[in-house]
Amino acid sequence: PEHVVNYLMLVAEEARTLMSKLGFRSIDEIVGRADVLSIDPEKMDKAPLEFNKLLTAAHKMKDAGSIGKVESHKLYPQDHSNILANGSVTAKLVALFEETLASGQPSQCNLEVNNLDRSVGTALSFRVYHAFGNELAAGACHAKLSGTSGQSFGAFVGRGILLELEGDSQDYF
Repeated sequence: PEHVVNYLMLVAEEARTLMSKLGFRSIDEIVGRADVLSIDPEKMDKAPLEFNKLLTAAHKMKDAGSIGKVESHKLYPQDHSNILANGSVTAKLVALFEETLASGQPSQCNLEVNNLDRSVGTALSFRVYHAFGNELAAGACHAKLSGTSGQSFGAFVGRGILLELEGDSQDYF
């Protein structure tokens, strides 16, 4: 993952450089500012595309405001408080491993899974990492699942979590 982190740091640095050339200090300041975009005439001759609608500010569009008030900035912060669907396998895993998350003591559970449950274990992995970093013993959260898993089964599961699936999976792992 270090190479991904390095790549994203380079992307962020380039974005900061470009924004500073335009006179902006944050992405919040630049959102909705179509007036700072322009077309390079030399490149437009080679690939003539119609950018007028893209480069027109939202409030200047023909049907602007016909559905609601036109806003060009973030109105409220995104709510990350509860991303788990009630009754999902991942929500059940988080609840079943609460004691392990508090104490680090290994535990095991058995659950049924179906193909509607995607990215099983991701939220549990998030909580394990925030509680222990990479220090939780391997397999401390041991879940035996049966059924048919959905997409990305265990895709982002970190150290300390063991997911066993008896059944079918839609992924190659």
